[in-house]
Amino acid sequence: MVRRSLIFFIFLITTLTAQISTDIYTVQQDQSYIDKIVTVTGIVTVSQNIYHSNKIFLEDSKGGVYSGIAIFNEKTEVNVQLGDEVKVTGKVIDNHGMTEIQIQKFSIISRNNPLPPAEVVKTSELATNSSTAESYKGVLVKVINVGVINDNLGYGEWLVDDGSGGCRIDDGGKFVFYNVENKGTKISSITGILKYNYGNFKIVPRFRSDIVKDEKNKVFNIYNIHQDNSLLGKNISLSGVVTGDSENFKSGEIIISEPNGGPLSAIPLYLNKITDKVNIGDKIQIQGKVHKEKGLTKIDVNNLEIISSGNQLPGAIFPKTGDFTKIKYKPELYNGVLCKFFNVKVTNNSLGNGKILIDDGSGECPVRLNSAIDIPEPETRFLSITGIINFNNDGIELQICNASDINKNSIPAVGDTLTVIQRPILNVPEIVKVGDILNIECTASPKASSWKVELRLGKIQIPLKVKKTQYDHQNQIWNIATKIPKVPVFDLYDLVISASDEISDRARNAVKVISNYKDDYYFVHITDPHLPTHMFWYETGSFADSSEMVDLREVINDINIINPEFVLLTGDLINEGELEDFQFRRYYSRSKRLLGEFEVPVFLTSGNHDLGGWSSTPPPDGTARHLWWKFFGWKRLYNPPGENPIYSQNYSFDYGPVHYVGLEAYKNYDKWKSDIYGKNSFTSRQIEWLKSDLIKASQSISQVLFYHYDFKEELNLEELGVEMTLWGHTHRDAGDVNGKTPFNISTKSVCDGNRAYRLVRVSNGILTPSETISAGQNGNNLNVKFQPANDGTHSSVTAMIENSINEQFEHSIIRFNMPKSRKKAKVIGGELEQIDNSGKYSIYYVKVKINSKSSQTVQVSF
Repeated sequence: MVRRSLIFFIFLITTLTAQISTDIYTVQQDQSYIDKIVTVTGIVTVSQNIYHSNKIFLEDSKGGVYSGIAIFNEKTEVNVQLGDEVKVTGKVIDNHGMTEIQIQKFSIISRNNPLPPAEVVKTSELATNSSTAESYKGVLVKVINVGVINDNLGYGEWLVDDGSGGCRIDDGGKFVFYNVENKGTKISSITGILKYNYGNFKIVPRFRSDIVKDEKNKVFNIYNIHQDNSLLGKNISLSGVVTGDSENFKSGEIIISEPNGGPLSAIPLYLNKITDKVNIGDKIQIQGKVHKEKGLTKIDVNNLEIISSGNQLPGAIFPKTGDFTKIKYKPELYNGVLCKFFNVKVTNNSLGNGKILIDDGSGECPVRLNSAIDIPEPETRFLSITGIINFNNDGIELQICNASDINKNSIPAVGDTLTVIQRPILNVPEIVKVGDILNIECTASPKASSWKVELRLGKIQIPLKVKKTQYDHQNQIWNIATKIPKVPVFDLYDLVISASDEISDRARNAVKVISNYKDDYYFVHITDPHLPTHMFWYETGSFADSSEMVDLREVINDINIINPEFVLLTGDLINEGELEDFQFRRYYSRSKRLLGEFEVPVFLTSGNHDLGGWSSTPPPDGTARHLWWKFFGWKRLYNPPGENPIYSQNYSFDYGPVHYVGLEAYKNYDKWKSDIYGKNSFTSRQIEWLKSDLIKASQSISQVLFYHYDFKEELNLEELGVEMTLWGHTHRDAGDVNGKTPFNISTKSVCDGNRAYRLVRVSNGILTPSETISAGQNGNNLNVKFQPANDGTHSSVTAMIENSINEQFEHSIIRFNMPKSRKKAKVIGGELEQIDNSGKYSIYYVKVKINSKSSQTVQVSF
């Protein structure tokens, strides 16, 4: 009801606002239409779910220059097909160089119209610096007889040339899955919409069949067959993975899907006289005739070949159970598509014929179970349930083929969130020496009292004397000053606090206690882990993939050996910052747990993937930023108190004569609170805070900024007077490590198997960055193996160190787990620094100078 009221309200406002009836050609040519309400009519050349779930492209029926335009609105659902003639009313906007119409009202005038002819254009006419490319934005274009001249421009783009000059091809189509041909390959034709973003023009194919290597042998995909009505009645060749077989789905009918799933990804096949036995997971190649039955596209198969078996099933869509009332109005989009519901409850099991009702809290949907699956009891809960959306005479239902499609596991628990302690914490720790004052910030009632503080490491518990407590009413935070006493072991400690009214909290790896600040040390810069997977939520396999966790763990293993004073991690820790509670993916919980494996302090700043909020990801706007605050940020950032509130997480710390400043940097993709966060990398108040902080630290010998990326080039390093900036985002190295200050350096990403990190040496405040280092594809570039096992039971243990890296690590620490003994240990190949006797075995911290490209051994024995 709320949605219908909203649509009616929009319609009412539209009718009261002056509308201009015109054509697409006029809107594209005349910039005075920006911000005006127009009504245009056009033929659909790109339907929903091809580039975006709520973006389509229209074109004047005769095509030509300036004839195409994007039609879009995040909140308005559209359901059209290629060839539909559509009338649209909406506001004209400029979206980063692309003219679009934000839908307020649309209607379908007619269906099955011929598409405007694709404009055959020279590649040089579509180049970024071409004077003619502007006139083809939004238009269906075609280049012919081209050669691949660069097969990897980055970000899924590649370059082709017909002899007149190159133009870019982009994989921005959501369901255009293909392998880019190698450099030098000839391609008959490439068709797609010409789009403009990130400073470049590029052709974006809609379907796999838009890229034709040989005109005589076109290969279609399922998305294409659903969208292209000209294929009705024609014989086509098609391949796909079987997701529903005759035994578990329907007699004489199977379902095949494209590997990446999603709307329009599945199609029913009538086998007719085909007798081949196919099973779920088989990849098959078929020939058959396309037809429609009750509005649904299907194929009558006359030839079938099984190519392989046991293939991974396509990715599922993830609606709410209550969405089934919407899905039933879009049968062509969802018929046969794999669907997955989370945290569902059985509400009715007595409908007969294996039919039950389930509900995830949003409304009931019908489910039909295979006869071999036991009917669950009412109120039974499942973590997830997966099946095929099926339209039949009984209406719409979810068909469950196998018992394994019902996940009975419990819901994964949420990980460590920020509660009372706000600083120091795991991602903004403190490095202190004995005798220093440790200042702690906590959120609690102003009436809290009896504060107690201690450090913990394994069995070690060290009470800290509370010197002063003060509640800051303006900033609504407790400031607690404690003094660091002598400690039995210099290491990274958890911080534990308690107070009246059952207040208690523990911040893991929050306080590093050192004997003294070193004059000569090194730290490590890493960036862009993209945990736990660099795949996006809708991609096949993303739910189970954790390859980026493996990449970061290999880097952590190296760093724990190298033993830097600390690590600076500059953002994009998480690939999709909205995926914690969504599908119970627990991206934040898993990422924070992995950060706890560092044995040195880690200072973290946020990036665009952490905070940006992709508009295409289902959770609501602002989710990414709220989750960051919940796990890594500060509670007060949601509604910061004070007269001049800063809504971003910025902090600084000193190590000896060097001052380090961490800045939040982002792109506000979902435009949440755009009046605060704007469109720049940094807010104006961040810049004010930065300048003030640097002035206070002006006596430092060197000043280092670390952040994700300066998207709008807002930081003038010469003006700020800093000696170094460290950043990421581009996933590649940049900057001159051998040049003069200020160093302006990007480090290659951790993700995608790069496993990169950069060492920065500091000598009496002078900074010397190294070339980027890699942990190696197998994690063996720097490796320590123990003989016998380093398990605390052997009186003599040898560590064999293999270093294939062209870098010396002079501050390395190897931890030997040894039996408790009164005998003095003999150390060969290293220097014993300290012993932790608090646990069931003794931990010997041995300092080792690991030489570059070397093999060496270190032994501890009694």
